Order: sequence, then C-alpha cells, then structure tokens
Amino acid sequence: MDKLFDIGARIAFGLFIFAVLATAILMRPPKGLSDFDQAFYLSVAYDLNHHGVFSSGVVDDMDRTIATPPPGMFFGPLYPWLIVGVTKLDDRFARTVDCGVEAHHGKRPDTDCDIYVWPVHIIHALLLTLGVLAVARAPESEPRPPRRGRGRCTEHYARAGLMVSTLLPDRARSGG
Repeated sequence: MDKLFDIGARIAFGLFIFAVLATAILMRPPKGLSDFDQAFYLSVAYDLNHHGVFSSGVVDDMDRTIATPPPGMFFGPLYPWLIVGVTKLDDRFARTVDCGVEAHHGKRPDTDCDIYVWPVHIIHALLLTLGVLAVARAPESEPRPPRRGRGRCTEHYARAGLMVSTLLPDRARSGG
C-alpha cells in the first residue's frame, strides 16, 4: 500500500510540475519563428518533411524551398525530429513551419505567417518537467561507495567517473 501511495505521489508531483511549467510558458506572448535560433531547427525539420533529407539547416546557405539540400549533421537530430512529429500531428503547426522557412528565404513576408507555437511550448514544458523529475530523483539513484574495505572506495569512484565521462560529449569533457 505504501508503494502504491509513493507512486501516486510521484505522479501527482510530476503533473503539478508540468502544470506549473506549462502555465508559465503559455502565459508569455509567443515569439515569431524567426526569433532566436528557431530558424536553424525549423529548416532541418522542413527539409525532413519536404525533401526527406536531414540537412545542416540554414548553415548550408541554400534556398531549400526550390532545391533539395545536401545531407548534413550540423545539429543534433532529436529536436528537429520532435518538430517533424508535431507537424505530422498538427496541420496548423506544419503550415506555420513552412511559412516560417519560406519567409526566411524571402518567398513571403513574415507578416503572412501565423505565430502558432502552442504544441512546441507543451513539448518544452514536458521536457522541462522530465528534467526537474530527474534532478529530484538524483539523490535516490546516486551511487554510494561501499561501507567497508580499503581500496574499494577508490575503485567505486573510478568506475563512476568512467561512466560519467562516457556519457558526456567530447566538448564537455575537454572543457570546450
């Protein structure tokens, strides 16, 4: 019974965190698709949708509205694939992404584009919630050194350091 209550409490905590974050994100006025770094990811998602190519986005400096861009991997694949998934589920968001990319390439004015980013804001709230829950759970899953035995503590920390170093990207390990 206690375990069931513990699971229910964790689910309620997660839903509460999601509700708070989603409310905070959705209360802010939406930004246009050309603000910040959105054009980078939207252009990769556009290329996946229209050309079936995972490109380097706006970095390759070509008009993807008229030609298929070359394959590339300047950006990580997760976020563009999330955008593609949302465009497959929500036609209005797909039209917004298409319009944003076409406006970026001068095919239409920015003012023609609907600023409809609600689905992505919900995904951001979900990802932030998962991050909060991971941090909240970290003390529970932290590896603990053995209680007895000389030398075993050093071995434990060496293994933990090796595990962490394999999970971090090269730039994070080198300090760059």
